[in-house]
Amino acid sequence: MTFTSNFDFIANGRPDASILGVLWSVAIEEQFYLIWPLFLVLIPIRYYWILFTSLILMSLGYRITHNEYYHIEFHTLSCMNDLVIGSFGAWFIIHYNSLKNALVKQSVLLQVIPYVLFAIHFFIRDELMNWNENLIPYERIFSSLIMLWIILDQAVNTEGIFRLSRFKLLTQSGKYTYGMYCLHFLAILIIVTISKSLLHQDNFLTVLIVEPISSLVLTYFISLVSFNYFETYFLKLKSRFT
Repeated sequence: MTFTSNFDFIANGRPDASILGVLWSVAIEEQFYLIWPLFLVLIPIRYYWILFTSLILMSLGYRITHNEYYHIEFHTLSCMNDLVIGSFGAWFIIHYNSLKNALVKQSVLLQVIPYVLFAIHFFIRDELMNWNENLIPYERIFSSLIMLWIILDQAVNTEGIFRLSRFKLLTQSGKYTYGMYCLHFLAILIIVTISKSLLHQDNFLTVLIVEPISSLVLTYFISLVSFNYFETYFLKLKSRFT
């Protein structure tokens, strides 16, 4: 309720209830959203680049001095550079048309690179960090920069080859993603429990095909219900603060 579950992770490890396991990142986001506007109000716009740079260096310094799994993965000071780098990118593209033009005029090869790098990083992240522990403090900056490149490409490059807005189901489903993130472990738990009770043992087909697809479908359905019958009532309150 106080959005501090990431600190509980660090102190006590993962929660006993698996469905609460994903909420540590929501806690970090909410901490950021509560504090970030204060920075932006108190600091003149012309000095934003100093703010962004200082916070990124602060986050990197924390990661270097606390190179331990739970601190690296779950502490606010460690994770905040993801959000700060995203903010830096938004500020940069607003103030420098040259970056926007460069993104629009990217060659096909340059458009492909960030998506390939993201896929490679996604699959070998753990192996990379196990290979050389000295890389761990810097890994998150690398992944954030890749994601920033992808987000800016999606936002600016309207003719890009990977333009996701062409897929209406994806874009229309965007309003359900908060529920999908928060509730997907609930769907997985339901499906795995049913699977175990019916089949009594795992096999290739159920683990790699039946359970993942069933979990995704159930996650989508639960999130749709959550959005229409729970989240919508809170979203309507936004009109009182605009």
